[in-house]
This record gives sequence, C-alpha cells and structure tokens, in this order.
Amino acid sequence: MTDKSNVARKIEEDAQQLKLQMLEQAKAKAEQILKAAKSEKKEKLKIAKSKAVQRKAEMHKTELLKAKSEINREILQLKLESIDAIISKALEELKTPDKKQFSSFAGKILSDSDLKEGEVVIGKSEKIIKSKDIIDIAKKHKIKLKECKEKANFEFGAKIISGRATYDISPYDYFKSYADTLRIEIASILFVEEG
Repeated sequence: MTDKSNVARKIEEDAQQLKLQMLEQAKAKAEQILKAAKSEKKEKLKIAKSKAVQRKAEMHKTELLKAKSEINREILQLKLESIDAIISKALEELKTPDKKQFSSFAGKILSDSDLKEGEVVIGKSEKIIKSKDIIDIAKKHKIKLKECKEKANFEFGAKIISGRATYDISPYDYFKSYADTLRIEIASILFVEEG
C-alpha cells in the first residue's frame, strides 16, 4: 500500500503544485490586469485633464472675447452719443448766434450768391437778427433787398426770396443740412482704429 499511498501522495502533491502554480499565474495575471488598468486609468486621467485644461482655456478665451466685444459695443455707443451731443449742442448754439457771427455768416452767403434783389423773411423765433440787419449787409454786396410782408414758416435765421429762388441765411439750417457729413467726419476722428 505504500506504493498506492506514494502515488496518491504524489498525485496530491502534483495537484497541490498545480493549484499553487495556477494561483501564481492567476495572481500574476491579476497583477498584470491591475497594472494595465492603473496605467490606462492614469493615461485617461491625463487625457481628461489635458482636455479640461484646453476646454478651460477655450472657455476663458471665449469669455474674454465676449467681454471685449461688449466693451467695444459700449465704447461705440458712447462715441455715437458723443457725436450726437456735439452736433446737438452746436445746433442749439446756432439757434441764437451773436450778431457779429451772424453778420459774418450772412455776408459770406450773400457774397457767394448771384443775387441782385429780393425780399427778406425773418424766422418766427429769431430774436437776434432783424430784417434791417440783412438789408444793410446786402447793401455792402450791392444787393437790393426789402422786408417781405408774408410771415415766416420757419423758426430761426432769415431767408431771401428772389423770384422762384430762396436763399437760406440761417447758420442753424446751414449747419443742420451738413450735420450728417459732419457726423461722418467726427466719427472718422473718434473711430480711428486702435491697435
């Protein structure tokens, strides 16, 4: 029986050895899988972190662009409001120019005209200039004017009617007719490309 027992013990030892060998292989395989999983986890975290950093940078850049765009829009709005305020203030001041400025303006308009004679109409709200002032200025330019009997249909300045032609002698109306051109000129100064 000793041979049987030796064979059984040998089978048992071989089985135990095989079991230990299988456990070692399973342990080694598990460690290999765990190591690969840790490595994959580390790589995925590295990629995710890189993507997160990139996404954060993109979001930061987008937010900066939005903020810059909003600031530029506000600056543009302020510039446009400034232009309108400048023109409005100038127009308001031109409603009541002083007599010397008006005389100079009227003299320039009359000297540039081909007028020989006509009638003067003074604006309904005009407080500075009288018909006599325009008639006196016209005499200096050899233009014969008289006061019109009709009431004015405008507010400020004066107009001279000669036949079918009407000459506007109002700094306010003259400036107002060039306001859009002036807006463009002022804008070209204010809106110089900033680098």
